[in-house]
Amino acid sequence: MVEIAVAIAVKVAECLVHPIIHPFAYCCNYKSNLEKLKNEVQKLRGAKESVQQKIDDAKRSGEDIEQRVENWLITADEILDAAARIIEGTEDTTNRLCPNLNTRYQVSKKAAREVKAAAELLQQEGRFDKVSYRTVPEDVWLTSIKRLRGIFESRMSTFE
Repeated sequence: MVEIAVAIAVKVAECLVHPIIHPFAYCCNYKSNLEKLKNEVQKLRGAKESVQQKIDDAKRSGEDIEQRVENWLITADEILDAAARIIEGTEDTTNRLCPNLNTRYQVSKKAAREVKAAAELLQQEGRFDKVSYRTVPEDVWLTSIKRLRGIFESRMSTFE
């Protein structure tokens, strides 16, 4: 009977303690969450630059870029912008003698969320084997002849 009561008390304590302690964990891990965010941003920037170089090479070759690669770049830009806003916002609050715990909680939670998003983005599709595909080139000589057809009416018999 006592064992059942203890087991129930432990379960109730777990259910009550976790929601109370969890926000304080964000406040305690404030600096480590920001450092993780800075590291993930640096990794994401490197991956983005690598993908962008592949895209530039493909465009110079006359290839079209795959839609999933363009979507990845857009998502990477959004994450980098959000992370930059978080990091810029923390520079004002770090030098205070008495920090605002609510602000630290919110910033730390946002930083942890962006770290997770950046890590998932890098893990899922950060390494592309192929960023482009070849398109069927339009026959240049055929289009130039079609344009010239109206100009040289006297040569139509030769052309045909």
